[in-house]
Amino acid sequence: MDLLEIPVKDSARFYDVPGIGRIPSVTTILQVISKPALMNWAAKQGTHKAKIIMDKLLRMAPALHDSMLGELGPEFFKDGNAQATEAADYGTQAHGIIEGILKKTKEDWFSLDLPSPVVQAVNSFLVWRDKTDLKMMKAESMVYSKKLGFAGTADAIAEVDGVVTLLDWKTSKGIYPEYKLQTVAYKYAAEEMSGESIPRVMICRFGKDGSFEDYEVPPADHPSLFDSFIDAKRLWEWQRREYVIGAVA
Repeated sequence: MDLLEIPVKDSARFYDVPGIGRIPSVTTILQVISKPALMNWAAKQGTHKAKIIMDKLLRMAPALHDSMLGELGPEFFKDGNAQATEAADYGTQAHGIIEGILKKTKEDWFSLDLPSPVVQAVNSFLVWRDKTDLKMMKAESMVYSKKLGFAGTADAIAEVDGVVTLLDWKTSKGIYPEYKLQTVAYKYAAEEMSGESIPRVMICRFGKDGSFEDYEVPPADHPSLFDSFIDAKRLWEWQRREYVIGAVA
């Protein structure tokens, strides 16, 4: 599997699939969808910037700065962008360790010097795994649709309590609606590749604060969710032609 950046002015990522060529990732396609939670976060960045400037000014008067810090708390002046980058890094680390545990290449992960949020997320996964009848089939495997031209990486395909299930791990603060489109797209791609049915799709959130929730996408919703994903793909392709390819032509 090779995930490639393309030389145009956008953040699109493509998988290089033998015999097919470059096809877009599912997560790239879904960037076309407005995400209210992310937009709310972005709106707060102006406030964060103002806090950083105020912090710099207050440092010119140390006594006043210390007094304000005591009243507001140490998190008040923390850069929101830094927080987001830090959270993404923790999520990437947790994903890597969970993959290693499933593939039995990182069974000694507990000996590593890891940030607390990563440890919390991995421990949350272990609690879920230990209470679940989990029989692994594939971990971190590329799935793609040759017919429709998209690809992604499924965190796991396994029998969960006796039912073949496509599993997706999240370390976000919630399970957001677009996750359903993402995982159902993975399911259809995996079915196309194998020719075998995957009746269940589950999203498991292993929080960096130790919280946990799992969500089964209702099987009756799979066809309509996949239709919505294909609609998003068409919109992404149009947007890309109009705003990206046209802009660099």
